[in-house]
Amino acid sequence: MTLVSYSDYGCPYEKKFSQKRHYRRPVCEPSQSCSYGFQQFTFELCDCPDAKPCPMDNGVQLKGITYQFCGARELPMCASDEIAAEIDVLQTSIYCVCPLNQIYVKQKETVNANVKYVCQEKEVCEAGQMCGVGNPIVGIKRLCQCAANTQCQVTAPNVFNPLLIQNATCQPM
Repeated sequence: MTLVSYSDYGCPYEKKFSQKRHYRRPVCEPSQSCSYGFQQFTFELCDCPDAKPCPMDNGVQLKGITYQFCGARELPMCASDEIAAEIDVLQTSIYCVCPLNQIYVKQKETVNANVKYVCQEKEVCEAGQMCGVGNPIVGIKRLCQCAANTQCQVTAPNVFNPLLIQNATCQPM
């Protein structure tokens, strides 16, 4: 590690500083994700017990993000209004998965920075009705459940700007 002096940069202060301690991530709890991957990026959040690296083969995919865990996980289906996931600053805990006919609803706590996601029933949308927002790359945030034989998709994806957020409607399969 290189020591840098403020005076090296023409700064009038002569005080020197250095970084001698390395940051240690907290040790993961069994329900906490040790890392998550989105597109080509991986973010490591905590260290596995016994200083083991976060494995890349214990992943759970939720809403387009792959969460990795220190050990293999089989997540149960959540009941309605059950807490599915919890985010405490950077620590993400996943307890269960919402059934396909339910959505993750954010419940922010007013006292601290915690965010909880609970499973709740989606309303049913009819064909042609707006059902979500998003794009084909990042995914679509669904606002309701499309009726039978229809699916929620962007009507006319923007090929020139595929990351543009657009409305999605229930369209026949």
